[in-house]
Amino acid sequence: MGVESGDHVGILAPNLIEVMELLFAVFLSGAVAVFLNGRYKSFELAYVVDNADLKWLFASDCISAYTSYIELLYAALPGFGEAENLFALSLPSAPKLKSIVLMEPTSPSGFLNNTQFQALVRCATEVAIPHATHATHATHVTAYRSTELTGVISFSHPQDSDDIRAVRSGKPFAGIKVKIINPQSHEEVAPGEHGEIIVSGFCVFEGYYKSEKKNAEAFDENGWFVTGDIGSVDTLGRIAYHGRFKDMLKVRGENVAAIEIESYLSTHPAVAIVQVVGVPGAELVEVAAAFVELKPDAVCSEEELIEFCQNQIASFKVPRHIRFLKEWPMSSSKIQKFKLRDSLVDELDNG
Repeated sequence: MGVESGDHVGILAPNLIEVMELLFAVFLSGAVAVFLNGRYKSFELAYVVDNADLKWLFASDCISAYTSYIELLYAALPGFGEAENLFALSLPSAPKLKSIVLMEPTSPSGFLNNTQFQALVRCATEVAIPHATHATHATHVTAYRSTELTGVISFSHPQDSDDIRAVRSGKPFAGIKVKIINPQSHEEVAPGEHGEIIVSGFCVFEGYYKSEKKNAEAFDENGWFVTGDIGSVDTLGRIAYHGRFKDMLKVRGENVAAIEIESYLSTHPAVAIVQVVGVPGAELVEVAAAFVELKPDAVCSEEELIEFCQNQIASFKVPRHIRFLKEWPMSSSKIQKFKLRDSLVDELDNG
């Protein structure tokens, strides 16, 4: 079908068995799979398709009741719907894009459908998948992972105690090294001390595509990936994740991890979700602000939550602002804290 080693293949689809099959096919061909965020709007999608140098793009519209990837692609790629040669697109907005395959039997204009695509594939191998068995007993384990580390790099061991498995994610896999360093001195810290997690090994990605400045920040002089995560290891080398350095607040000279405040507020019986950000404070330089989603039918006021914190956590950690939300600004999988902060800063600036 013309996919060569090093080609970039885009995937815009929900979680499907076909996506897993496609992913293995891409890897086996030596190409690079590029997952596209289904939450993107047309402007964002157009940028990624062009910037990522996609040659092929596979899409599914099986969740059209919620969003139409067909209409999204039409809006993102002008002229795509009128393309005459479906095997060799020529789009000014995505000059390297050769074809877009819709993993459905339907044939909207511009798309190759399943039948047309399968005609390009010369052979296929069937793999017998054993039937899964249901576990009668399950043990909870934790993992340390990052997209830049191509997924999980450690699991807690099932034979560890419940207390250890609850907070530590085991030792790094063979071939992977982890250090905890002081972010200012870059010296490795002692077991149990908090610092920044850096990683080396086969799992580490090659870098951010077309982002030299970001890559310079992401790797140290020895090629270790600087995660930005706050972590520690114990005397056995088991990793614990404690939060993000970007989530650190500076309140009157004190370093405050947002996760500390979030963890305490989460114990309030009315709180379902809480996210803490730092906003400018006149005397304290920065103060904590908490965004809270209450549990269904729960009732709680800003004053009640502030009182809940007072005399229970250090005074400089007590949020100065509480805002209640029912919908959160999201990336594909995470709450976008910067948008929470920006919205509150705008509100406070405008009085």
